[in-house]
Amino acid sequence: RDKVKDHGIIKEIDGYMPTKHDIVAIIDDVLTTGGSLRETIEVIKPTGANIAGCYVVVKRGEANLEVPVKSVFTLEELL
Repeated sequence: RDKVKDHGIIKEIDGYMPTKHDIVAIIDDVLTTGGSLRETIEVIKPTGANIAGCYVVVKRGEANLEVPVKSVFTLEELL
């Protein structure tokens, strides 16, 4: 979620909140700078969940993240 909702239950994560007993995979469509993945990591870290990695469909750029990043395609492979 880009912003915390201003209605309903005010949370950054909708649905299930991970716990220290969970292993989490972060999924996104496109990685350009890694900003949204970085923000998601920062939201999940306080839960104590183990973040296995980030998985994206298209990797357009590089991101220096503290977890592994895997992609289905790179931009070069699609051009």
